Amino acid sequence: MNGSAPQRQRFQSTRTAGNGPSGKANDVAEQGPVKLLTESLHVTTRDQRVQTDRAVTIQDPRGIIRGKGLEFDNKSKTVRLNSNVSGTFQPQDISK
Repeated sequence: MNGSAPQRQRFQSTRTAGNGPSGKANDVAEQGPVKLLTESLHVTTRDQRVQTDRAVTIQDPRGIIRGKGLEFDNKSKTVRLNSNVSGTFQPQDISK
């Protein structure tokens, strides 16, 4: 490092898992991209895992979640925010 302030990294991914109200496997992915913002991220490609102990913001078309510390397991398609979790989501119409 050259002593400068940490760069804010932006990581973008689209969701591809789950059967939604329409019964389509990609129902969630059709809602748009998910953006993950954090100052530092450790990626282990062999294990398909991502983690950080820094503040995290997750944005998608439905809303926003903030927390401190994140663990993502791509194999099991799970995300865990470790502490200080807060967020807002728009209600979804599930009657389709």
